[in-house]
Amino acid sequence: MEKKNTLTINRLVIFLILSLYVFGIMAYPRLPARVPSRWNLSGEVEGYTSKLAHVVVLPTIILGLYLLMALAPKIDPKPKSYKKFNKVFEGFRLILVLVLGLTYIATSLVALG
Repeated sequence: MEKKNTLTINRLVIFLILSLYVFGIMAYPRLPARVPSRWNLSGEVEGYTSKLAHVVVLPTIILGLYLLMALAPKIDPKPKSYKKFNKVFEGFRLILVLVLGLTYIATSLVALG
């Protein structure tokens, strides 16, 4: 039962990440040439990225991190810990994607005005 739930969650997360690509492609024509990418503590923009990098690189980083974490139990020399804390680990992977995905969407919306 737990493997089925994990597979369902993995499919949902991959769908969410692919949705970020779709969102970015749809927003691409309206994005400015330079998209804000960094803010200071005062909320002022400190850095920019190109709109192509914003649309392609950021969702790819999110996907890469998610997949890398999926491989972690297989390449870690002590994989027993993952079995012991599987729900926590899977929850962390999900939260990571949600936080980074929401950050991506928020940054895109700021760039769109």
